[in-house]
Amino acid sequence: MRKKSVLVVEDEKKMREGLRELLAEEGYGVDTAEDGLEAVEKVRAKRFDVVVSDLKMPRIDGMELLHIIRDTNKNIAFIIITGYGTIESAKEAIRLGAFDYINKPFSHNILIDAIEEALQTKDKESSTQVAARPQISALRRTNIGHAWFSVQPDGSVLVGANEKFYEEAGEIVYCDLPFQGDKVVKGQTCVRMINAGQHMPRKFLSPLGGTVVKVNEKMETQPWLAQKDPYGEAWLFVMVPSRFEEELGKSQMEKESQ
Repeated sequence: MRKKSVLVVEDEKKMREGLRELLAEEGYGVDTAEDGLEAVEKVRAKRFDVVVSDLKMPRIDGMELLHIIRDTNKNIAFIIITGYGTIESAKEAIRLGAFDYINKPFSHNILIDAIEEALQTKDKESSTQVAARPQISALRRTNIGHAWFSVQPDGSVLVGANEKFYEEAGEIVYCDLPFQGDKVVKGQTCVRMINAGQHMPRKFLSPLGGTVVKVNEKMETQPWLAQKDPYGEAWLFVMVPSRFEEELGKSQMEKESQ
């Protein structure tokens, strides 16, 4: 069985080597980086399960490193350790996808527990996503609000926004999805998104009418998925259409296979 691998990113040599020894004794495969820039290079070259990173570092700090890693490899659990912790930076780190935020000094047990919990959560999420992930195939575009949808084997419909929508909307930082059980109407607003410039919310119009049976919670916690994977992880919701055949209208859409 492969050892779980941890990358320690810390500019203080004594702290860095101490964490390396601690984690190696606990049975992890451990590598280290002196700053965020070196960490980015190592993450691109090697597989890691967890990154434990200091917050304040030269060249690329921990927050920027978190942003880069969440954009490039969402399967890595990220833990921030810092001697300069604030409520604001902790909130920002969690918003960006950090699993934990630990203030220095901390006991060895606190760090080990955080790593183990992160690994267990990551494993559970992976198995749940495989079991519950909607099938995204035979995508159909509609002329309503840059939407796409995909009919599922059970007759429900998976709905999302296409790349044109997100190009016009800008970098999404907040996604307000409907609730399970909500009724949506074809051509009417069902999702609101806010971009990084905090402009007026961008409205997404439903391509069909029906009842929402599932929403993509990842879009509420990781809205940046919109720019990265609009036809995959950034799907918005699943609905049971009320008048599918009537609203389908072959003249209004173009079937597109992915």
